[in-house]
Amino acid sequence: MAVALWITALFIGATLWLASVLVVTTAAPDERFPWERNPSNRRAASISLRVAGMLFIVFSVSWGIAPLAGYWGALPLLAAFAPATLAIILHNTSVSRRAARVD
Repeated sequence: MAVALWITALFIGATLWLASVLVVTTAAPDERFPWERNPSNRRAASISLRVAGMLFIVFSVSWGIAPLAGYWGALPLLAAFAPATLAIILHNTSVSRRAARVD
């Protein structure tokens, strides 16, 4: 039962993290999402979703999954960030395509 709780917390954190990325990318659909710094168009909702998502992800992996899985606990951590990373890649690709069509 405890493992299900930690996995649920991980999914909640991944969903919140993805929601924070989607808030920023939909607020500025014509701007690329930067990898090395914060986006220029930030929203308070994005920051709060990102903090809550990070708390859920880190605590679920470090306190629940990693003690049970050992080093393999890093895989759920990577999987939690994969949807948001994919959303950023897709957004930046679509911005580049739209810019290439306009030029």
